[in-house]
Amino acid sequence: MKSDSTSRKLARSIRVDTDHYVHEMMQRAVERMSNASVTVQMSGDTVLLTGSVNSWQDKQDAQEAIRAISRSRTIHNELQVCDV
Repeated sequence: MKSDSTSRKLARSIRVDTDHYVHEMMQRAVERMSNASVTVQMSGDTVLLTGSVNSWQDKQDAQEAIRAISRSRTIHNELQVCDV
């Protein structure tokens, strides 16, 4: 049987940084977009999208990809649409 000290050490060693995990998921979601350069930044309950995309539809698609992951965070979409 494990002591209380050992149990506390194990509990601390398996702590998961959920914000980091969510941020990585968001960044991977927008990296799937072809010919786009999108950066995802998180600060508290706010997500900021910056960079450039090829169309207004791509801008909307990036936001919706993030919305599916972001839960209740506020999304600021500052993506620039570049003419190709």
